[in-house]
Amino acid sequence: MYIDEESAELIIDYRENNGGFKDVEDICNVKGLTLIRQKVIIDNCFVQNLGGN
Repeated sequence: MYIDEESAELIIDYRENNGGFKDVEDICNVKGLTLIRQKVIIDNCFVQNLGGN
């Protein structure tokens, strides 16, 4: 799966401002990602708690 630079920046900004993702569906809260990009991410990614916040 490829995430373009613009989408990556949106995801990083969201994560920095909201304390991370609790669930993969949280990607839908990232402003600026298209519905298609959201679906690709949801279908191909997961969220793992590594003991942080």
